Amino acid sequence: MVPNAICIVAKCPIPGKSKTRLSAAAAGGGGLTDEGCALIAKAMLCDVLSSIHRAEALSSVVKFLYFAPADDDGKQRMGLILDELGILYFDGSHILKQADHRPGILDNAGGPSGRGLDVLRHDKWYLCPMPDARQSNLRSSDLGGKLAGMLDHTRSIVWNDFGDIDAAITPPAVAFLGMDSPELPVGEILYALQLASRQLPHSSAKEEAPGSAYINPSHDGGYGMLCLPPQAPASVFEGVRWSDPLTAISQMKALSDEGIPVVIGSLMRDIDEMEDLMGLAERLRIARKKTGSADEADKERGGDILCRPPKGREIEAAQSYDNMCRYSWEAIQQLKI
Repeated sequence: MVPNAICIVAKCPIPGKSKTRLSAAAAGGGGLTDEGCALIAKAMLCDVLSSIHRAEALSSVVKFLYFAPADDDGKQRMGLILDELGILYFDGSHILKQADHRPGILDNAGGPSGRGLDVLRHDKWYLCPMPDARQSNLRSSDLGGKLAGMLDHTRSIVWNDFGDIDAAITPPAVAFLGMDSPELPVGEILYALQLASRQLPHSSAKEEAPGSAYINPSHDGGYGMLCLPPQAPASVFEGVRWSDPLTAISQMKALSDEGIPVVIGSLMRDIDEMEDLMGLAERLRIARKKTGSADEADKERGGDILCRPPKGREIEAAQSYDNMCRYSWEAIQQLKI
């Protein structure tokens, strides 16, 4: 059985092109400078990457960072961010035809192409240009085509580098995450991958039932995470209403039309507007004055059904706010938000 995969979908943090809705012009003069917007964008991306990278429960998952703009400048910018975080990575532009030898990039001889060296623990990432994303805009009508391309590319790399050449190949479950929700529900990500790949612990029917998709909606009608089971075709991204209040609903409809069951997870918080950023700052400020987990801090949100994971599921508790959103918190303090 091949390992599951996580794909982080991100735009390069560039002043004037990143988180522009946080800018002073967009916020009626009360927002951030272009440099401040890029600082917040980079901080949130660093939080997402480090949370996934540090999570011991996700150590057996193969990890990908897909970036736009998909050019040499984008590759260099994202490579530097991974270097700063101390994350080793492969050049995933192709199926590891030839490893790059810049600092931080591992040579093929020591990597997964050796089949078995990293099968149980995958601490290295694949840095990949987003398919058909020469521009930095991820809100275009062709986002579905980009995600379909990422799904195919991810499966190809996992098959090539971790599949058992002597056994029938089953595609991995693949989870997609953005960079706008730094408060990651790590426990739900693990549960979603287990549910999608039918690897739930203590399950007696994991071979009989097909894997389920898992989606975490966001406040603006989109979604913060989507986990696809092995049987999901790339066509599940066709016809989705991108950048629309019904994005999550239309994505669930596309999955349902393919006969794929869907489980709805907790609501994730996208940080797009100044109001969102100020809310994040307040949550982190309050939580850092307390002890306990992020889940305990979230109890103040009340019994909102949208804010809880699937009922009756034993999902690993979230990490402590002391460690969560470290980079976003530092940026918020630097910008005096």
